[in-house]
Amino acid sequence: MTTTEYSAAVPPEVELNNQRLGQFLGKETILVCKISASPQAVSVWKKGVRRIEKQSNGNVNANYRPEIYEENDYRVTLYLRIRVITSIDFGNYTCEASNGLGSSSATMELY
Repeated sequence: MTTTEYSAAVPPEVELNNQRLGQFLGKETILVCKISASPQAVSVWKKGVRRIEKQSNGNVNANYRPEIYEENDYRVTLYLRIRVITSIDFGNYTCEASNGLGSSSATMELY
């Protein structure tokens, strides 16, 4: 059994590829968060206290594009594509995940 295969229900575990990520103004960047949970967790990106997510009509701030990729029944990768970095995009971003067994989060700095 690999570390991403679970035979029982487990609370979410959040893992970031980077704790700090530097980027130039005007460039595109992608923040990456890996989440393991069983059952799968509800997962979101936040900047400060504001959730960054698609609205029911599929729209989101045009500069932010959250995406989710399901690797298997227990592991997903949550991406946040920032199309054009401006000075207001710099700061802390938190990846949060929760299911009926608990919650987990990790924060990274974009500078």
